[in-house]
Amino acid sequence: MDKAINEYGRELENRKGIGLFYYAGHGIQSQGENYLIPVNSYIERETELKHKSVSVSRILDEMSYANNGMNIVILDACRNNPLIRSFRNSSRGLSRVSNTPKGTILTYSTDPGNIALDGDGRNSPFAKSLIIEMQKPNQQIEQAFKNVRKELNKLTKGKQTPFTTSSLSGDFYFKKIEKQEVKIKKSTPFTKIKIEAKESKPYFGQYVTACGTVVQVKKMSKMTYLNIDYRYPNQSLTLLVWDTNINTFNKKFGNLTSLVNKRVCAIGDITKYKGKLQIHVDNSDLLRLMYFWKRLDLRALME
Repeated sequence: MDKAINEYGRELENRKGIGLFYYAGHGIQSQGENYLIPVNSYIERETELKHKSVSVSRILDEMSYANNGMNIVILDACRNNPLIRSFRNSSRGLSRVSNTPKGTILTYSTDPGNIALDGDGRNSPFAKSLIIEMQKPNQQIEQAFKNVRKELNKLTKGKQTPFTTSSLSGDFYFKKIEKQEVKIKKSTPFTKIKIEAKESKPYFGQYVTACGTVVQVKKMSKMTYLNIDYRYPNQSLTLLVWDTNINTFNKKFGNLTSLVNKRVCAIGDITKYKGKLQIHVDNSDLLRLMYFWKRLDLRALME
């Protein structure tokens, strides 16, 4: 583990890129220091923490030495830990870190001294909310974490409130779409790759124009789903429209439900969530309603 951390620090130092450290699991504070507990770690005594776990300070020291300018640290580690009962100087949750490197934003899944929920699925409630916010285009990282905090506070009725500290001086977006890029997309009717939605699987990760029939429109929290060709869960492809962009779509189509049983083409990257293929349609110009007509031979009609 020490070797991996050393390599991580060297990569940051050499590349001078944005550092990202995300940890999900058990964490514990002892004598003012935060420790991350490795999987299958067997720790009986508090004195073993320094030798059998990883201190958060160790990670931050590597970032500080790399002097790479910007770092993101996310700790979904404030889980209830049974080891606390047998340790003298430990407390539940993690403690607030005050000596972060310059240009660092650090987020805890809950406020210092409290514990976070594990949830009953693959991801914790914190991680689920964060995944949604990370996919929103042109949203600054501070706003993303604010939205996660608001959502979790609501879901847990105030029992879990994420906490963030930041010394960032620049802007950072998990998903940045330049205005110039949008203009290019608007001026291009379709991409070079045009496929039927039923053929989407081999094109995972590619920027395409995918066409199919809308058979189901579902309004969910923060977004609207358009299932193509078949109803959920058998859809060929799902088109996602964020609530922040919904007004432009409604202005263009009247209402997204009006697209049911109509053929559309969507332009975007094919991504995947829980095994289902999807396209985030970030702009109403990237969704086209396809019209059909039949060419008539007037001479034949006159005979």
